[in-house]
Order: sequence, then C-alpha cells, then structure tokens
Amino acid sequence: MLVMCGEDDLLAPPAKSREIASLVPHAQLVMVPQCGHMLTMEQPDFVNETLAAWLAGLPL
Repeated sequence: MLVMCGEDDLLAPPAKSREIASLVPHAQLVMVPQCGHMLTMEQPDFVNETLAAWLAGLPL
C-alpha cells in the first residue's frame, strides 16, 4: 500500500497519514514536499513519478 500526503495538508494532517501507514503492514509513506491536500493538482510530476516507481515495483 502506498500512502501519500502533502507535507502542508491541513484537511488530512500528515500525522494521520503516518498513523495509517504505521498500521498497514508493508505500507510505504511518501510525504509530498510543498504540497497541501490536492496532491495531483499541486505536484503532478512528483505524484506521477512516485506512483510510476511504486507500480513498477509490484509483482505481476
């Protein structure tokens, strides 16, 4: 499981994303720099690159 959160997110605070990731075995947490709640709109390149890398690592 991949958990992504904007480091400046006020609607879903990073502490909650850290908690979610800590409760899911093998979860990976990625904090998106200079980003609030709208990850795909605020940092689309970072999000796309992170998702592509994560998906590339999944077994077929």
